[in-house]
Amino acid sequence: MNKNIKKVTQTVLGIAIAMPMVLGLGSNAGATSGAVTATKVAVKDKANNRAITVGYLAKNQKINYSGYNSTFVKVSYKGKTRYILKKYVKYVPPTKPATKPVTPSNPTTPSNPSTPASSNASIQQQILNLVNIERGKGGLKPLTLSSYLNGTAQAWSQTMSNANNMYHSTLSFNGGYKGENIAHGQTTANEVMTDWMNSTGHRANIMSPNFKQLGVGKVGTYWTQQFTD
Repeated sequence: MNKNIKKVTQTVLGIAIAMPMVLGLGSNAGATSGAVTATKVAVKDKANNRAITVGYLAKNQKINYSGYNSTFVKVSYKGKTRYILKKYVKYVPPTKPATKPVTPSNPTTPSNPSTPASSNASIQQQILNLVNIERGKGGLKPLTLSSYLNGTAQAWSQTMSNANNMYHSTLSFNGGYKGENIAHGQTTANEVMTDWMNSTGHRANIMSPNFKQLGVGKVGTYWTQQFTD
């Protein structure tokens, strides 16, 4: 994809609009990492508090999850798809392999740069401020940043950057996040927000009265917004 061409696409209620481009990345596409924060967390066979408990995870136990909604995350437990309460999971950035130093005899240039965490915090706040300005114009309540959605949105921007392609997150289940906006090629928060607001589908996500929380991710010029109630 030509990185000089700005592109945007979105998901509303889990339905992809504008023909997102998808690469065959396998069954783990979109999976991200986390850790358990409670002393003992029940593993359920279904995404329901009253579902059967099939086991427990211990505090600080590392997990990979492949989906989430407002209450549960989807994990693989003893080779089967299971569910644990999302409030007891924190996002943990994947460990990156060590890289060799750049020397004249070993010249390398990263093809998919990541955005430093300090820059991300600023970008997330900038996007939130711009979203709430637009919502204020429409008489809507402001959104708040969700650290969990910031993590998954950032992970998805990294996934798109690694693939050098733009397509929608596979992290949704049972409704999952309620809306997702993605974009590629914009270099500033103002630029990407202008493009999103000039697109009917993206604007609908930003201006939805049903949303209360927002997550923002940016890697290079790959942008992700994830919304939930």
